[in-house]
Amino acid sequence: RTFALLSLLGLAAPAHAQEADPTPEAAARVDFERGVAAMESGDPSAAVRAFEASFAALPYLATAYNLAIAYEAVGQRADAANLLDRILGGELGALGPAEAREARDVYDAVRAHVGTVTLRVEGAEATWVRVDDARETRPAGAEPLFIALDPGHHVVHVGAPGHRRRRLLVRAEPGVDNALRVRFDTRAIGTLRVTVPHEQSARVEIVGVATGPSPLEHDLPAGVYEVGLVERPASRRSVSVEPGALREVSLQLGGGDEVLIGVLVGAAALAVAGAVTGVVVATTESDAPLEEPVFGIIAALSF
Repeated sequence: RTFALLSLLGLAAPAHAQEADPTPEAAARVDFERGVAAMESGDPSAAVRAFEASFAALPYLATAYNLAIAYEAVGQRADAANLLDRILGGELGALGPAEAREARDVYDAVRAHVGTVTLRVEGAEATWVRVDDARETRPAGAEPLFIALDPGHHVVHVGAPGHRRRRLLVRAEPGVDNALRVRFDTRAIGTLRVTVPHEQSARVEIVGVATGPSPLEHDLPAGVYEVGLVERPASRRSVSVEPGALREVSLQLGGGDEVLIGVLVGAAALAVAGAVTGVVVATTESDAPLEEPVFGIIAALSF
């Protein structure tokens, strides 16, 4: 399907064609026109480069829309989805009715091919998010933040002034949303990792904090948490997270409704060091809700 590009509209033309040091507006216009010409000539890769340069010089709504179309054309679907989410949310201004419908069509098409994270960040001001090795960060405010990811493993970094940066391991799957929550706290931080060996399709949870496919990794304030299989609430068990340590929980599927939980304790946040302790627990359905010092009585997130 072919999607229409937006025109320049409000971008002012440069006052002097031979200007040595063009204004940001003039430079943005030149790159914008190069992007449109590249798309019309069937070179979406060149269009991406041109629209990115134009958008960096001037974050203009029409540029963002055309850049999203170019991203989709070259298969950068996660980039397209993230940009369209900002556009449809009104961050860059309001689209006309026809353009909004077109943007929604592109958005729905690309979302079927990417994994997503819905991230809540609490307990700090001026929070930011960075995915993998990206140089740029995104602000994370009070509202849940949508992040589209290409299928595969990713690291989501979350930071705030005066707080230790959090590192979340996410495995993105097409059409699947992972609900994550980061709560900055003055207490020391440890790391909790939940895995189901040989069951990559299994969805696991740190109750009240995050759900997603195995492996699921989250930096958390030291304390007690519940972990288990999303589809087997009876599998939930409490584990403690120690300051500066990695707590790795391995859920082993047993016969019937039984789930065996192996716990590995590490001395460093991202590597198991020193002695390793193994614990095996058989689950039952008779456990009372867990009262946890960070979140109180914890329950699964819903959006």
